[in-house]
Amino acid sequence: ITDLAFLYTQLGEYSKTEDLLEDVIKERKRTFGAESRRLIKPYSAIGEMFLIKGDYPNAEDNFRKSLKVSEEVFGDTTLLFAKNLSYMVKLYVELGNYKAALVNATDVLKTRDKLLRPGHILFADTYNDLGNIHYNLGSDLNVVDKYYRLAMDITEKNFGQTHPLYAEALKNVAFVHVQRKEYDEALTLLNQ
Repeated sequence: ITDLAFLYTQLGEYSKTEDLLEDVIKERKRTFGAESRRLIKPYSAIGEMFLIKGDYPNAEDNFRKSLKVSEEVFGDTTLLFAKNLSYMVKLYVELGNYKAALVNATDVLKTRDKLLRPGHILFADTYNDLGNIHYNLGSDLNVVDKYYRLAMDITEKNFGQTHPLYAEALKNVAFVHVQRKEYDEALTLLNQ
C-alpha cells in the first residue's frame, strides 16, 4: 500500500495518495488499535507527501504520529525510530529551523552509530544532512566539508564512482570549495 502511495506521490497525484493513506490509517486503527506498529509506514508516507506539497503542519503532525508509535512500540534506540526522526530533520530543514534539525540529526547519528557497521550507506544521508545544516547555521566551512567528505567516502565505498549519489556527494564537496573561492579544486571535483 505504501508503495502505491509513493508512486501516486511521485506522479503528483497527491489527492490519491492522501485518500489511499487516510483509508489505510482509518482501517488499521479500527483493526489493530491506535498504537499499532502497522500505522508507522502510512503515517510517515502521508507525512512525506505533505512535505513534498509544502503542507508543513500536516507533514509534521503525521511525522510526529509515526515517531510516537515507533517509539512506543520499538523504543527510541532502534533504526526505525532513527528513520522516523530523520523525517523530522528533513522537515526542520525545509522550515529553516536548523537548530532543531541539528538536534534531531545528531540523535539520528548516535542511534545509527550504535546499531550499524561503520560505513553503512545510511550514514551518508545523515552526514549530508549534517553538512547542509551546519552550512545553513553558518558553521565553519571545515565542519561542513568534514561531513560532506564523510558522506562522499561512504557513498564511494558502497556504490563506486559512477553512481549518481556519488556525483551528488562530489557536488557538495565542490560547493564548499566554491565557498572558499577555491575554484580549481571545485572544478576538478565536478569534472570527475
